[in-house]
Amino acid sequence: MEDGVKHKGFKGIKLHPRNEAFPINSEKLVFPIAELASKLKVPLLFHTGDPDTYGFAQPTLVGDLADTFPEVTIIVGHMGKRLYEDAILVARWFDNIILETSFHTPREIRRAVERVGADRVVYGSDMPFGIPEISIMSVRLCKISEKEKELILGLNMARILGIKGSW
Repeated sequence: MEDGVKHKGFKGIKLHPRNEAFPINSEKLVFPIAELASKLKVPLLFHTGDPDTYGFAQPTLVGDLADTFPEVTIIVGHMGKRLYEDAILVARWFDNIILETSFHTPREIRRAVERVGADRVVYGSDMPFGIPEISIMSVRLCKISEKEKELILGLNMARILGIKGSW
């Protein structure tokens, strides 16, 4: 991972707890990766929300990590899917948690914006499983301001990844 960030242009680290069979808050497996993310100053993205036998992808587990590594930006992928209320709740507790919008309705996205602020919500499509145009439309149809939509659709991620631009 370190080589990827330092020499190959990688901008972050994604982990999939359900598919890779570990809990998000694993001190043995995840904390060393969070330490590396801190050192490299890159965000961690977790797939969250799919119910599984062991609860590995529960969005509330991100809280342990966010509390231990407040300097690391943690992106809650899919905003916890149907557990989005849990994802919003844990994001309210920790300022370093960002919510990602794939598979969510305009109403659910607006609820996240109302609870944590548009500066902590980022667009996602989960391509190839999701359809980018539908995910973009979900943000565009939200009853939020145009500025908030701009933040969600790209400006927030540019800030998180340290991408400078003239947009």
